[in-house]
Order: sequence, then structure tokens, then C-alpha cells
Amino acid sequence: MMYLFFDYLEVLLGAIFIGVFCDVEQKNRYCLISSIISFFVMEIMQTYDLFGNEMAYVLAITNFVIVSIVKKEVKFYNFIPCILFTWISVFTSTIVLFFFKIITNYDMTKILKLYRLPIIFLARIIFLVLIVVLNYFKTKIKDTIIEKNKYLLTITMVLIFGIYFILLNDIGHMQITIDDIYVVLLLLLVLFFVVCILFIHMTRLYNEKTEYVLKNKELEYIEKNKSLVHYLHDNVMKIQHSLRYGLILIENNIDDQKYEDAKNQVEHFYDLLDEKTNIMTNNYIFDTLLNDYIFLIKSQFDTKVKLLINIGNDSFFKDFNNCDKIINTISNFFEQSDKTYLEIKLIEHEAYVQLDLFVENKENNIDKINQDMNVEYFEDYAHLKVIFDK
Repeated sequence: MMYLFFDYLEVLLGAIFIGVFCDVEQKNRYCLISSIISFFVMEIMQTYDLFGNEMAYVLAITNFVIVSIVKKEVKFYNFIPCILFTWISVFTSTIVLFFFKIITNYDMTKILKLYRLPIIFLARIIFLVLIVVLNYFKTKIKDTIIEKNKYLLTITMVLIFGIYFILLNDIGHMQITIDDIYVVLLLLLVLFFVVCILFIHMTRLYNEKTEYVLKNKELEYIEKNKSLVHYLHDNVMKIQHSLRYGLILIENNIDDQKYEDAKNQVEHFYDLLDEKTNIMTNNYIFDTLLNDYIFLIKSQFDTKVKLLINIGNDSFFKDFNNCDKIINTISNFFEQSDKTYLEIKLIEHEAYVQLDLFVENKENNIDKINQDMNVEYFEDYAHLKVIFDK
């Protein structure tokens, strides 16, 4: 009865391992279904004395079918954890056997006879620890492997596991005795380094590709924002031109001592600003930035001009100093650096849009947003500074 419990515990840990690696959404349901089916498959195969390589691949295929059905997609890459959990079971059993051989100095036959259940129990504990470690590093592991190399890695791992099980056959179920445990550990060590070399190679290729993609994105970003800033600046200049025309009319009316017309033109200047604060184009980014810019001018105009003039007082315009103050106040609004203002607004808007898209497309990367947001902000600023300095 105890052996049945440990058999079920093995397939249950395997189901948890696969669920974690493959990002199964309903993990509890999947683990229950997968472990029960795998348990019956294991017991049937043991009834017919089918162990080792045969059982490993039958269980792997069974779990692969189940995880594909649950996830509603077939990915060959998901076969790796399905075959890997049987290897981990063998690996943990071998490690515990080696540990008992060191502390007892008994031969393998005696160890298996005296400590069979403790060995299986400790092996399952180690398996659980490995699952916890995998869950912690799974994002880094999966992000390290680029998509096109997943198939190569899957095929290679399957072949390695096949050779491994053929050589060691039933050691995981302890049906045979291997006195020289060092040979087993040597094979495990070789397998470990082969897998590590594969991952290192994949990582190098991934980093090279990532660097290439980032450089291309940087160039695209500069070109995109160069055209955007130029377009915005052209539109602001058009708006300034119409406002300057209104300013010229005010100056001419004052020079010609047409004070009533000058007063009306100042009022018309307010109306002109009101019209410009509701610009509608086909691009909401342009609308937002341009309207914000005009709103800023209007706010400053309202505040400063109303301190200088009472619109209803015609005699105000007869004072040359007052007229000069009005003209200077209005003119000063056009002396500020338009590109500097657009630079700030564009950075703010671009950072917001990027954050919005980032959250929408990458639901599981909230931590990455917190880590990278400031860096992206200054990168955007640097890109735009290159444009403005040209």
C-alpha cells in the first residue's frame, strides 16, 4: 500500500512540475486529472513488467496529450517537462542512493533492502524542492530560449533522455542493482553539462537577436518621433501665424489711433484663442498636444493681459505706455521655445502610451514596468534631444 502511495506521489509531483512549466491556468484541476490518469497508466505498465524507457515515454506522451487538451493548443516544446519529470524522478533516487552509500558504506543490494522506503520518500522531497526552484526561475528560463530553438532543444532533450533511460533502464524503480553508483553519477553529470551548454548557446543567440531588434527599434523610434515633432512644430507655427496676424491688427489700430477697433481686436483675439483650443485632426496625439499648447497661451494671456487692461475702458489705449505693455505681453507668448515645450509634452505622452500598451499586451510583467519605466523615460528623452539638437 505504501508503494502505491509513493507511485501516486511521483505522478502528482510530475503533474505539478508540468503545470508550473507550461503555465496551466487551472493547475489544481489539471494536477488532479493528470495524476489520476498517469497513476493508472503506471500501475498497468508495472503489471506487465514494463519499466524504464517504455514507461517514461508512455507517461510523457500521456501528460503531453493531457496538457495540450487543457491548454487547447499543441506545442511540441511542452513535451520537454512531460519527459523531464521522469528523468528527475530517476535523478533524485540516484542522488539519495549515493548519499546512503556514503554514510552507510553498504553495497547497493543491502541499501535497497534496508532503506528502500526512506530512499523513495527523500527522493520525492528533493523533487518537490526542485519544483519550487523551477517556479522561481521559470520566467528567466523560458525567456532565455528563443522560439525557433525550442524545437531543436526539445528533440535534443528527448534523444538524451532516451539514451539515458536505455543505459540505466530500471534504476528509477530499483528493479536492478548497480554496484558502481559512480558510473550513474558520471552519466548524470554529462547529461547536466550537455543541457547547460545548450542553454548557454541558446542564451547567446537570444541576446544577439535582442540587441539587433533593440537597435532597429531605436532607429524606428527616432524616425517616427522626428516626423511627429516636425509635424507638431509646423502646426504650431501655423497657429502662431494666425495669432500674430491678430497682434499686427492690434498694433496697426493703435498706431492709427483707432482705439475702439483696437479694443474690438483684443476681444477678437480672445475669440481666436477659444477657437484654437478645440482643434480636431485625424490624430488624437496631435489634437492633445496642440490644444494643450494653445490652452497654455490662453491661460497666460488671460492672467497677464487682464492685469494690464480693462477691456471696457477706451481711454486705456490712449496711453502709449499701456499700449506698449499690451503689445509686449502678447508678443512674449511667441518668444518661448516651442520645440522645448513640445519636447516635454511628447515625452510625457509617449511614456503614457508606452505604459498603456505595455500593460495591455503583457499582463504578467507588472514588476518589469516598475523596474524599467524610469529608464525608458530617459531613453525617450535622449532620443528626442538628438532630434531637437539637429
